[in-house]
Formats: sequence, C-alpha cells, structure tokens
Amino acid sequence: MIKLFLQRKVSKSLYTMGKLIINGEQFCDTLENTKKIIPAGTYKIGLVWSNKFHRVLPELVNVPKRAAIMIHRGNSAKDTQGCILVGINDKAGWVSNSAKYEQKIVELVRQYKECWITVT
Repeated sequence: MIKLFLQRKVSKSLYTMGKLIINGEQFCDTLENTKKIIPAGTYKIGLVWSNKFHRVLPELVNVPKRAAIMIHRGNSAKDTQGCILVGINDKAGWVSNSAKYEQKIVELVRQYKECWITVT
C-alpha cells in the first residue's frame, strides 16, 4: 500500500499551494484552484482513462459531490477545474516540471495494489 498526504500550505483567492508527501517523504509541490478545492478527507486513488486528457491518470474516488477529480500536470490554477496539479513551486501560484511528476505518480499508483491520499 502507498499513502499520499497533501498538506495545504498557502491559500490565496485564486490558488492554493501545498506539499505532497508519499510514504513519509516529501515528493513535490501541489497547486489547486481555490474556488474548486476538494474537501479535506481521505480518499482511495485508482487509475482511470481520462477522455479529457487522453491518458491514464490517478483519480480520487468518492469525493463528496464531485466526480473525475484527478492528479495531473498543469502550471496554474487556470489549468485545473478542481483537480490537483503536481510539480515544483518556483513562483507564486505556479508549478513547473509537472509532466515529470504526473508520470511518477501514475507509475507509483500502478505499482501498488492499494493507494490512498489524505488531504488536509
């Protein structure tokens, strides 16, 4: 089993920045759209085909009143409709190298039979 922990750090009017920790070790930074942020909680993660992005992505399962909440690449809050963007926070409201981190998370979720994320 693999455990992810998303710790939100900075919340502004348009974006929320955080840290993604995997099995106790810092993995990367995160960025969410503050207006469409997912509720704090613990969610199972599965891999699904995304028709929107045309590739397999990690999806948070059973998010209250939400569907198709993915972990994927992107750079700013404009790139997410409520999903979690991953990468390196190198300026305010922005993550870089997100394709690399998306790929790594897909590989990790594929490797483990059970994957969970706790969002605070």
